[in-house]
Amino acid sequence: MQQRFSAEICCHNPLVGYHFQSSKADRGVVVIAAAMGVEQKFYFDFAQWLAEQGFEVLTFDYRGMGQSLRQPLAQVSITISDWVQQDCVYMIDKAELLAQGKPIYWLGHSLGGQVFAMIPNRHKVTQIITVASGSGYWKTSDIKIKSVSLMLWFLVVPIATRLVGYFPGKRLGIIGDLPYGVMRQWRQWCLNPDYLVGCEGNQVREQYHALTLPITALAFQDDELINYASVDKLHSFYQTAEKNHQYISPKEQNLEQIGHFGFFRSKHAQTLWPAFITPILECS
Repeated sequence: MQQRFSAEICCHNPLVGYHFQSSKADRGVVVIAAAMGVEQKFYFDFAQWLAEQGFEVLTFDYRGMGQSLRQPLAQVSITISDWVQQDCVYMIDKAELLAQGKPIYWLGHSLGGQVFAMIPNRHKVTQIITVASGSGYWKTSDIKIKSVSLMLWFLVVPIATRLVGYFPGKRLGIIGDLPYGVMRQWRQWCLNPDYLVGCEGNQVREQYHALTLPITALAFQDDELINYASVDKLHSFYQTAEKNHQYISPKEQNLEQIGHFGFFRSKHAQTLWPAFITPILECS
């Protein structure tokens, strides 16, 4: 069973999310934090599977995208920092109310895993799972992506955002529509060798260094956007956390591909999900 909720955090766009309720014994709460430009509905099958395993599950759209967009996108004034300090904070507080002392898991896909240490109330979370989450620094990318990134960050984004007042990703067939402030900040991160940690200052760097929560990083050998060097770079900022990296080969799983987005496809409900998610949740 899933229940829609809405929160008026600030500005004109409410945060809209869904609570997938478990019919089994309550084992804790999983918050699914989406990748950049990916709407929460993409994770619904995975969220339902987690609920069937006995977890309360929360999904949400960052404000300014998906169901959390109510006004013309060109009028939306919001940044990734706003998502982190307001949207993510709200979701963790909501998870705490549901958990009632049971574990809270932050499962972040790509961006959702990148920003965790920046969230002010991160201490309420029990464990972190990152999926296909690494540094977005463009020069760390593989050759094919590097050439696309070069054009994206130095030509397409500056011109497109100035022309229409937001990033028209759907029309361009890149990422998705995003608020101007989000795309501007993300561009700054992707042009810095230390990604967001290099851009956001020493306080943020220290937050990554000091975090001690256990982290499991799931990465994929055929990820077309984030290679393992990028995954390793991001997680190297967590200097004191207990880290478990799992680098998954599609071939070893008898699959043709997984890629950056494939892990959350419903066809993996009997294979990848129980093989890699269940052991993490059972060991906490």
